Amino acid sequence: MVYDIICLWCYAGNQRLAHAVQKTKVAVNINLIPFQIRSHLPQKGISIHEYWKGKGILDVNTADEKGKEALESEGLLLSELFLQRFLLF
Repeated sequence: MVYDIICLWCYAGNQRLAHAVQKTKVAVNINLIPFQIRSHLPQKGISIHEYWKGKGILDVNTADEKGKEALESEGLLLSELFLQRFLLF
């Protein structure tokens, strides 16, 4: 499975897949292949809020909440520090 190494949605999706596999009780071999989707961004990175605003998402607080909800639904946590200091690189 190819996934973006810095995407919280990919992180949540990977956990969701792991939970689904556990429920089936079937032996599954998943190979994770990291991929940096946004390789065009500056090496120093940009804040996640700056990135979202560039994508037309103006209500970054709602975007933060949706991301947290996606992670929490899979038993994962997202810290406020992550949202404040997260750099896409």
